[in-house]
Amino acid sequence: MIKQPLTFPKSARLLKSAQFRTMRRDHSYFVGSVILVQYRHTPSPAPKLGITVTKKFGNSPKRNHFKRLVREAFRLNQHELPPGIQVHVLPRKGAGDFSLASVASDLVNSVSNERAQSPATCSR
Repeated sequence: MIKQPLTFPKSARLLKSAQFRTMRRDHSYFVGSVILVQYRHTPSPAPKLGITVTKKFGNSPKRNHFKRLVREAFRLNQHELPPGIQVHVLPRKGAGDFSLASVASDLVNSVSNERAQSPATCSR
């Protein structure tokens, strides 16, 4: 078994506002128990992650904690994601406490939900 590195390089991130605008225009989504996952397919060879957390979510330590959990969940599960998928994660309104297990579960379930649907039947 070949061990793949579990890194999160800059090339695996959505960084530019144009990337987020494109995601907002053309995406499918999955609503999990603690996160909302928007995703779209691109010709890129690797999955990419973008995170948006507004001030309505809470103070900066709470927002940063959420972002750290999402990045870690993505880093640990990125090899289960299909190549070329762009994922944009937002916290769900009214969701209680976040844990790495709940965020990772929602992230993986969004991918399994996406794989069960063909691209033509994905919800928008």
